[in-house]
Amino acid sequence: MHVRNITIGRRDGADRSISMLVDRALASLYRSFSHPHPAEDTPLQRKKAVELQQQWGNKPCDHPAFSREYDLGERTGNYCCTQCGASLTFREKAELTAAREAKRGRPRAD
Repeated sequence: MHVRNITIGRRDGADRSISMLVDRALASLYRSFSHPHPAEDTPLQRKKAVELQQQWGNKPCDHPAFSREYDLGERTGNYCCTQCGASLTFREKAELTAAREAKRGRPRAD
């Protein structure tokens, strides 16, 4: 399939081709489906985290995924494990994630 280059003139004199705009839109759409958002994009209310903790009990947890923690609609700055409800500071989450990455043998992306 070939998309013809059709130029769109703008008032400021800058031109954009439709094929370039289509390419950008398709690339954005591809990224959104091929790289799903991490679980931490989903907020977790503190009340729900406490319920998770009660259901989970004292079992060990490797904290596979995190979400941002909210309390009364306001962000606390902490993260919650989506499996057991444990609340971790940003630093604790970063250290746990770094240790997990080192264990897998992947270098940290700085």
